[in-house]
Amino acid sequence: MSSYDCLSGVELSSVSDINAHIKVLLEGSSSLKNIWISGELTNVKFYQHGQQLYFTLSDGQSQLNAVVYSQYLQSMTFEPKNGQSVVIKGAIKHYHKKGRFILQVYYMAPKGIGDASLKLAALKKKLLKEGLFDQDRKKVVPHFPEKIALITALDSAAMWDYLSTTRVLAPHIKVTVIPAVMQGEYSSHSIQMALQMAEDFGGYDCVLLLRGGGSSEDLSSFNDESLVRRISDFSIPLISAIGHEVDYSLVDFVSDYRVSTPTAAAEFISKPISHFKGIILAKLESCLNRVNATLDRYYELVFERYNTSNRLLDHQINLFENKVALLTQKLELLNPLRSFNQGFSICYGSDHNYKLTSIKESKPGDKVNIRLIDGYFNATIDSIKKEDIYE
Repeated sequence: MSSYDCLSGVELSSVSDINAHIKVLLEGSSSLKNIWISGELTNVKFYQHGQQLYFTLSDGQSQLNAVVYSQYLQSMTFEPKNGQSVVIKGAIKHYHKKGRFILQVYYMAPKGIGDASLKLAALKKKLLKEGLFDQDRKKVVPHFPEKIALITALDSAAMWDYLSTTRVLAPHIKVTVIPAVMQGEYSSHSIQMALQMAEDFGGYDCVLLLRGGGSSEDLSSFNDESLVRRISDFSIPLISAIGHEVDYSLVDFVSDYRVSTPTAAAEFISKPISHFKGIILAKLESCLNRVNATLDRYYELVFERYNTSNRLLDHQINLFENKVALLTQKLELLNPLRSFNQGFSICYGSDHNYKLTSIKESKPGDKVNIRLIDGYFNATIDSIKKEDIYE
């Protein structure tokens, strides 16, 4: 028999049916209509679009979400602020689609500073008088940490915001996550245990306390006196990054350094090394520019000298070629074979053992050998006639 069979005959209601029934009970109850209620304002947010004011009303133990719509907002004579104690007239409204209820405010007037704000102010004054927030008590955060500890909720948005940023900016830093409860009644004790673990482990250059923001009630543990005193006695430089921009918690005042968000904490930790990297890169770029400028100058000098050398070499080659041509011309003029091309020949005696240089060396009937440029031929002298070519 299936579990569904056991429900046979049972009338089942839908979620919409239940929410509709709750809406009737809440909005139909006379005790929840036109009710007067007092409390302290927290998480005050005004939305320009729609002219609506949202806030949380708290008595230090419980809280109630509330809204003031534009038609009632116009009649208000003061500006609601966090920590104010107010008197409110309104009614409980239920949003059945979301299963949520809210206090719809018709009238609101200031009552004074809330009890929680007064207590916080008194505690702050007390700790300030004791010197827990003095600047000379704060430890110096190292500019180039190599090992840090994160105290935060495990796998939280705050943790991943920090890690994703620091992995880009300073991936060399070793990070240890020490999990802690970051809101609620056990938060202060859990954070103090995490601080003790960080000291017991040892070797950390600094510790970061991270949380991703929240309501005043969510952050109330960061105003706990015992936690503030523990941080004051903490032996390692501590940075608080509790993710809220407007208000400071007491932990922010006692910590050695305060930033607004986990991402800002990662940027603060990484800033010196990023700055140092920037200086190195700038110097390297400057050196590279100087090297390139020097190379350019040497290139221009070498190129100029190369061109000058080429011009000188070309000039010397031209001179040499001219001299060679002149010498060649002179050699050509002195070449004995050149006379052959002009029709001259050499006449030898019949036995080739002497040259005939005068008619006196021969007589008619002698045989002679005539040398031309391309060979010899033999001849017999028929007659001899004297002729002076210089006359």
